[in-house]
Parts: sequence; C-alpha cells; structure tokens
Amino acid sequence: MNAKLVLALAMGVVAMAVSSVLVHAFGLPSARIEIAAILVVWACLSLDTTRAAMCSYAAGYLFDVMGGAPTGLYAFVAMLTFVVCRVVVVVVDVRGPIGFAALCLFIDAVHQLIAHGLIAFFAGRTGPQPAHAALVALPATALFTALAAAALHPLFQRLDRAFDREESSALLR
Repeated sequence: MNAKLVLALAMGVVAMAVSSVLVHAFGLPSARIEIAAILVVWACLSLDTTRAAMCSYAAGYLFDVMGGAPTGLYAFVAMLTFVVCRVVVVVVDVRGPIGFAALCLFIDAVHQLIAHGLIAFFAGRTGPQPAHAALVALPATALFTALAAAALHPLFQRLDRAFDREESSALLR
C-alpha cells in the first residue's frame, strides 16, 4: 500500500470516530454518517482500480470493526458499492464539493440498500428485522453523509494534490 491510501484510511478512522460522536450529540440514534461510503467514492475518483478496491475493502472492514456490524458484512457491501461506483464514475463527471457530495449521497443510498437487503435476506423470517428502522433513517443518513462529504472534500483534494506533485516529481528524476 502506498502512503496516499494509508493517509486516506487514517482520515477515515478519525472521521468515523468524530461522526459517531456527532450523531449521538444531535440525538439521532438511528441515523449515521457513512464515512466508508465517502471513502469508496473518493477511491473510485482518485485511485487506480487495484488501490481503489483495496481502499474500499479496508474502509468496509474498518466500519465492521468500529460499528459493531457482523464481521465481513460491510467489507462485502463496500466491495459491491465499489463496483457500482466505478460504473457510475464512468458515466458522471464529478467536480467540486457539491458534485462530490451529490455522488456520495447516491452511492450511500445504494450502500445502505445493499447492506439492509443482505441483512434481511440472511436474517430470514426467524431473525430480528432491524432493517425497517434503518430504512426509515435512510434519507437522514444519506443527507448527513452528503454534508460530511462536502466537508471532507477539501481534505481529500489537498491529499490528492500533495501526492500528485510527489508522483510527478518522481517521474522527472
């Protein structure tokens, strides 16, 4: 892994911790900020396919670890979301924080629908059905994710510029 990917994941860990505190501070227990979805979108826009897939898997795994979800669920969901995002990025040109936030809103909705669909599928009729409460919170979660994406966009841009300069200077040597 390169330093750009490691720094992005470190930013994601810090953002996940901050977002969990903010959501509880606002008194919204069922809504959350999907930092993993934001990392997947950034990876699809900024990294090559292999590194973007690694970043997506790592973001999903970190969300599994920090969120208390069933192990492997969000890592798998992040990889499926990565595939969807790669297809969308080919069709849509994203520039600026508003476009980035709009794409994150859409991808987060897809991310949540995949996750809750898998939970409902594997829980069956005998298991608990937490998907209803989460689906009610889907618009709020997608909106909070879009706001967080707009706030994180300058940091991701700065990270991209720093490593683009480093890569271009390495090519001149």
